[in-house]
Parts: sequence; C-alpha cells; structure tokens
Amino acid sequence: MLLVGFVGALLLRLLSYTFRWKPALVVDGPLPNDVGSVPIIICFWHNRQLYMSWVCPKNGWDASNGIYTLISAHKDGRLIAECVRWLGIDNIPGSSSAQSRSASRKLVKRLRAGSHIAITPDGPRGPIYECKVGVIKIAQMTGAPIYPVAFGASASWVFSSWDKMFLPKPFSQVRFGLAPPVRVPQQKLSDEQVEEYRVLLEERLREVSEGVDASF
Repeated sequence: MLLVGFVGALLLRLLSYTFRWKPALVVDGPLPNDVGSVPIIICFWHNRQLYMSWVCPKNGWDASNGIYTLISAHKDGRLIAECVRWLGIDNIPGSSSAQSRSASRKLVKRLRAGSHIAITPDGPRGPIYECKVGVIKIAQMTGAPIYPVAFGASASWVFSSWDKMFLPKPFSQVRFGLAPPVRVPQQKLSDEQVEEYRVLLEERLREVSEGVDASF
C-alpha cells in the first residue's frame, strides 16, 4: 500500500509538470484578504480531488500548520490516503457513522490547532454533487469559513466511478476556481437553518465548478 501510494503520488506530480497552469478564477465576488492565513475549510467535489494538494501553494495560502482531510477507512480510501500523504496532506480515516463522528471531532481539533482541513461533501460514496451536513456542523462548531473550490482542466480522462473522477491529460490547461466563503455562525441553529447553509454551499460549489469548466 505504501509503495503504491508513493508511485501514485509520483505520477501525479510528474504529470503536473506538463500542465499549463492558468490563474485562479474567482467567481461571485472578491475573496477576503486573509484567506489562507487563518484556519479554513477547503470544500470541493469528490471527483476533483486528485490535484487539490496544489490548492494552497498555487494560491499562496499558508499551510505551515498542515492540511488534514477525511478519507474512507476502506481499502480504496487507504490507497488514496497514502497517495495524498506523499503530496503533503495528512488524513483522518472515517467511513461508518460512528467513525465519522469521531473523525469530525478530530477535524475540529485540527482546525482549532491552526490547521486547514479539506472536505469532499458528496463523499465518500455520493450521491454526486449533493452536500452532506457534516461540513456545516464543523463550521458551526469552529467558526472556520468554508471556501468552495474547484479544479478543472481543458482535457481529461473520466473514470467510470460513481463520482466520474477525472484526470487531466498531459499538456492540458488547468486552473483552480475559488468562491467567497460560506460563514456559519457559532450558535444554535434550527434544522431549517442548517439546511439553508447546506444548500448555499451546494449552490456555490456547483457555480464555481461550472465556472472553471466553462473557462477553457
């Protein structure tokens, strides 16, 4: 598993050197000046995760306190976890409901310690492009802003997985798309209010993903 993860990370890194990186596309208004200098929740769809290890260095965000992400404890998830670990992102395993609650507490602890966290709100098994409420609850507990982010490419291979995971082709144009944060207040919220923030995040993720795809 360790060797396969290392080889996978090496191939992704080598492929990245062929890309033609375009400046980040900011949709729906300017970003705050302190983005990346304070702990944030980086949120993106599951099928755009392969090059999310580059989001901080490509945008000048401070990741000196680390980036942590939640990855399934199943075999496939462990393979991805080893791969992203070689790319500079630590992971916390979680899959079942009990494990997810425990993992969420660990993510909260990392945020409070000054680290960024990265979450795929439609993972680990879908439905595709539908946010779950877990990320909203983490933001509510910590006050950390949720930044909707997308990664896109001008030409890609698309896998036959549930999420339609894609891998950019060599020498393609690539870029990140960024949207202003979703800020969830640190106070008791009704189920209806939590749902409003969930829908808002889902809408912004779809908007930034569609925007970056349409920019090529």
